[in-house]
Amino acid sequence: MLSTQLASRWLKRIGQWLVIVTVSLVCLRLGFWQLSRAEEKQALFDRYELSIKQPPIPVRDIATLQQLRSGSDSIHRIILIGRYDSAHQLLLDNQVHEGWAGLRVWTPLRLSDGVVLVDRGWVPWGRTREQLPAIEVSQEERTVTGILSHFPEAGMRAGQGIEAGDWPRLVNYPRWEELQAATGIQVAPVLLLLDPDVDDGYLRNWRPQVMQPSTHYGYAIQWFSLSVVWLILIGAWYGHRYKGKADAV
Repeated sequence: MLSTQLASRWLKRIGQWLVIVTVSLVCLRLGFWQLSRAEEKQALFDRYELSIKQPPIPVRDIATLQQLRSGSDSIHRIILIGRYDSAHQLLLDNQVHEGWAGLRVWTPLRLSDGVVLVDRGWVPWGRTREQLPAIEVSQEERTVTGILSHFPEAGMRAGQGIEAGDWPRLVNYPRWEELQAATGIQVAPVLLLLDPDVDDGYLRNWRPQVMQPSTHYGYAIQWFSLSVVWLILIGAWYGHRYKGKADAV
């Protein structure tokens, strides 16, 4: 009987220590994982900053664009020559800048062998959603430079990707296939982010659309702090428990 009670007591203690150690290790593991994510994001931002300072790559056809975009995860700054199609522009909805609701202007750039959508930047909404901003642009031949990117994706998309109606059309994180089918414009599966110093653009402050390294560092501190607080609470609980036993004796 006594041996059974001792065995049960030891099993209970072992279980408690397993829980204590497991929770501590999980908190530490998550903290170090956030640190590694912060380093990855910082490397991405550093690579981005380096890439946009490099001389742009002249590109003359759609096939080269697709090769550059799909060949690696490198960031490319390129030069294109074409004409804007002002009559068939798209407005990416639900774009917020410093608390203001707005749109990003996507304008087709017609090359010799196809069409590329150029993101000309952010504009605010008018007083109502029925009042679209004035986004007309000259259709003369021009040279544009920008960062080769992909169509942005939303974590959750409500409603249709493309609204029906007149041009310019509102879009809500459309997929490339939807653009092809709904607009009739055979665009390349890439997006050009117009350089900030190029004419006929709006507010442009391009950065990788990922979580900032500082946010990951903040999460890491939280996990490490939780681990410390957990151990302090456990230590206080055990200290109070053994003090109570000593007082009882």
